[in-house]
Amino acid sequence: MLYDAVDNLNKGAEQIEKWVDAILKYFIIVIDIVGALVIIFGIFLAICAIFKKFANERITLARTTGLGLELIMCGEIIRTITTRTKEELIILGIVIIIRAALAVLSHWELKNEREARDKEIINQNS
Repeated sequence: MLYDAVDNLNKGAEQIEKWVDAILKYFIIVIDIVGALVIIFGIFLAICAIFKKFANERITLARTTGLGLELIMCGEIIRTITTRTKEELIILGIVIIIRAALAVLSHWELKNEREARDKEIINQNS
């Protein structure tokens, strides 16, 4: 009798785990798509800024790329919940490190671009 109750609990836990895995997989896909769309939107804005001769197209591109990469990285972090094997975890860790490096570089470029633009504005006003 006790073994049947424990067996039923294990089956219920396995079912819940399957549901959570399925929901998280779809959620991760949505986050990845939104991140990619943000990057594509940023590229579109940067191209429009180039044609309209705006000075901040690089800043726009860097901001949207950084945001898109952060969203995609959130998806990767959530993906660690559903990882089952050591090999999957190693590959996922490498992907997270690469995307984190890209996000840091994007933010660094954005900071430098803003500083250069601010110096240029100060020099024009002097």
